[in-house]
Amino acid sequence: MKRIITIITVLAALSVLTTCSGVLGGDTMVRITVPGLDDGTATGRLVSDDATEGYVVVLKKDKVYSLNNFDSDAFFQLKGGNVVIANLPLGDYIFGVVLVDGDPGEQVVGIAVKEFEVKSGLNSYWIDVGPGISDIRVNGLDYSDFFKPEGYTAEFAEDTIILNVNRNGSSDDVVQLLGATFGGSEAAPVLGTPTIIGGPTDGDPAGGSYDVPAASNGIRFPFNSGAYQIRVILK
Repeated sequence: MKRIITIITVLAALSVLTTCSGVLGGDTMVRITVPGLDDGTATGRLVSDDATEGYVVVLKKDKVYSLNNFDSDAFFQLKGGNVVIANLPLGDYIFGVVLVDGDPGEQVVGIAVKEFEVKSGLNSYWIDVGPGISDIRVNGLDYSDFFKPEGYTAEFAEDTIILNVNRNGSSDDVVQLLGATFGGSEAAPVLGTPTIIGGPTDGDPAGGSYDVPAASNGIRFPFNSGAYQIRVILK
């Protein structure tokens, strides 16, 4: 996920609809607010004070409809809840928020994925942010770049990031969540209890490594913030 800046910039070339933040007009307007980001408080929310850049992505499953980048002075638009995305067609969308600490490196310190319905007129949505993901591995291979997957597919639904990964074979697969970052530090305490989808959980939660039985469907990683969850589906 440290390559998120390059990855999310590439998404702009894949956009199927061009919209601009802060541009008013048309039949629809969506105003995005990240609670706690404006005053730097993290009480009840996982909002990192270290965030200096932000991205708001509008998706339908694996299609990008809008990409908005906020850095330098423009970041205050996101902090102040003044991000307005205009002219989205009516319908249901996945809104993704990515917060980045640009100093000294491009470290992701917050992510959120939420589904909202865009209606006529002004739509105002509040999106709580959870920890960033620095490393997801399945059988030793890195699957952390879920905004531009290679060798697997990624989908976005409701509050869920779904990674569809091929199985290792007839033996058990090993899934590792090696790092969740918030404020430049590991954020393991904010991780809920991972569960095997279709079977009992087996592994070492302290080490972030989980055995996924061949008879199960995968593993689910929830976050206590409720901002999003990750499901690794093994096929």
